Amino acid sequence: MRPIGSLSVAAAVGFLLLTPALAEADPAALIQERQEFLKELGSNLKAIRDYVQQGTGSPEEVAEAARHIGERADEIPDLFPEGTGMNEVDIETGARPEIWEDPEDFAAKAASLRAAALNFADQAEQNGDDRATMGRGLATLGRDGCGACHQVYREDLD
Repeated sequence: MRPIGSLSVAAAVGFLLLTPALAEADPAALIQERQEFLKELGSNLKAIRDYVQQGTGSPEEVAEAARHIGERADEIPDLFPEGTGMNEVDIETGARPEIWEDPEDFAAKAASLRAAALNFADQAEQNGDDRATMGRGLATLGRDGCGACHQVYREDLD
C-alpha cells in the first residue's frame, strides 16, 4: 500500500509544480492574472482618491497605497506577453496592439508610473494633511502615471 501512497503524493506534487507552467501557457489565464493585478493597483488608487476627495483614510494609508503602486509598477510589462492582446484571445481585454509594437515605450511608461507613485508617496508623507496639495499630486500621478499608459495602450471597454 505504501508505494501507491507515495506515488499519489509524487503525482500531486508534480501536478502542483506543473500547474503554474500550464497557466502561463494559457493566454486567458495570463489575462485574468493581469486584470486582477491591475485591479489591485486600481484599488490602491481608489484609496488615494477617496482620501483626497472625501477625507476617508489617513495620510499614512495614502502613502502606503501609493508606495504599493510604485513598488509593483515594474511588474506591468511582464504581464503582457505576446498573444494576450485584444482580438487575439476569446476573453475581453483592452490591451491594444501598440503594446507589442513599441515595448520599450510601454516599459518606459511603467517606469514613469513607478516614479510618479513613489514621488506621490513621499508627498503624502510630507503633506498628507494638506488635501489640496495631495489633490494636485494625485492629478500628476493620474496624468503622468496611469493615464500616460492608458491613453496609448488601453482600449476603454466600458
